[in-house]
Amino acid sequence: MNKLTNILLVLLLIAVIFLGGAVFLLWQKESAPTIPVSSQSATSQSSTSHAAQSGTGPAENTDQAAELSCSVQLGALRIVQGEEFALQDGNESDCQISCENGIYTVSVNTTRSAPVVVSVPKDAFFQQATFTTWGGALTAENLAVRDLHTTCEKGAIQFSGRVDGTIELDHQQGATTLQLEGNQADFNYQVSYQLGHVQIGVQTFAGVKGSHSIDNGSGKTIHANCAMGSVRVLFSQA
Repeated sequence: MNKLTNILLVLLLIAVIFLGGAVFLLWQKESAPTIPVSSQSATSQSSTSHAAQSGTGPAENTDQAAELSCSVQLGALRIVQGEEFALQDGNESDCQISCENGIYTVSVNTTRSAPVVVSVPKDAFFQQATFTTWGGALTAENLAVRDLHTTCEKGAIQFSGRVDGTIELDHQQGATTLQLEGNQADFNYQVSYQLGHVQIGVQTFAGVKGSHSIDNGSGKTIHANCAMGSVRVLFSQA
């Protein structure tokens, strides 16, 4: 009887040890932090923008002035504001992220159903942002950039935020949508299409083949080329 009792006590102790280990591993997984990306300064610590030195334009924080390059081969990517450049949702196997010489790079190729989420510093101003899709979906939310270049071979690109310079939209198939701060008269337009549909504010351009040029006397221009599918450029102000 005592021998059976001892055996039962040993088995119970082993079960308690295994259960404790499982609980610890589950706690570690739930409390795992986001994965930050170590980066170099976007510009030299000692350099400042020409506009800031001459007083001809707004002074940008040189540590925040950078370039952003994002591409999606397969799957979905969301770029959001955050405290730092980091992978917020997804696994390292889902995407490659890096920052070298002030160039923030994100590349996604995954079969997971949920979007990969990557944050960039909330005060970042990107001198250039480049977004490319070959079959997935790319969304960039509430960014501030000087020049924006999108290439949609297939899939979808969505951008919202402020653009202070030139916008280049190269659209082959799918849907490209911009939600910009300001109004339609803030930009000049060079629009061309083959079998696509282009909407600029309240104006729509469509047909078999055509091109249109609109000069609003602005220092900023949107170049939009749509082969198939749709391009929409919307504004926060009417």
